[in-house]
Amino acid sequence: MRDAAGALAAQRSSPYVGAALIYSGGFMGTAGRIRQSNGSRTFYCLDAVSRAAEVEAFERALYGGMDIATAFWGDLDYAGMSILTVLRTSFLGARAWEPGYAPLLARLEAGEGHTPEEARKSGQKPVSTTGCSYADGVLIPTLAKHSRFVDQE
Repeated sequence: MRDAAGALAAQRSSPYVGAALIYSGGFMGTAGRIRQSNGSRTFYCLDAVSRAAEVEAFERALYGGMDIATAFWGDLDYAGMSILTVLRTSFLGARAWEPGYAPLLARLEAGEGHTPEEARKSGQKPVSTTGCSYADGVLIPTLAKHSRFVDQE
């Protein structure tokens, strides 16, 4: 969903300040390989991480298995909630990223999004709990209420 990403990028107060983006494509990205240097890529917000020493320290923590603050942003569907659940095995405190999910949630509440069948997602199984209070208390109940999904790309 390019509109939500564009809206976030256009904000004057960046939700990315102090953040590093860790990318590992596909569902398997949530497995242990995300914490291996050959299994993921890191990207840094230039205004947040500008010195090589800070990058080195972060990557030592990331690839060394230390607990780091982690937020996940994926599709607002049951597969996305499943990814968050699995991600919490590699990052114990991982949570759904509220600034990313807020525009998706608003679209869902406005009656937008798609049915599972429209996006060939009818095989997704409902997720009842992820361990993240925002996902469990807001996102999952909203998915169940509307029986529709919103993709973030």
